[in-house]
Amino acid sequence: MKWKILIKLLYLVTLFAVAAYKWDKESQLIDSDPKIDTSTIQQAYHEA
Repeated sequence: MKWKILIKLLYLVTLFAVAAYKWDKESQLIDSDPKIDTSTIQQAYHEA
């Protein structure tokens, strides 16, 4: 059972890393505000 949870966590982390990378590239075009990045990281952490 534990390895299934680990795989799910790894999957979520990977998905978030890709999303954060894309979001970072897009947000840099608009404006660079680190507050947005930290809040999204905290939100994703609490959801996971």
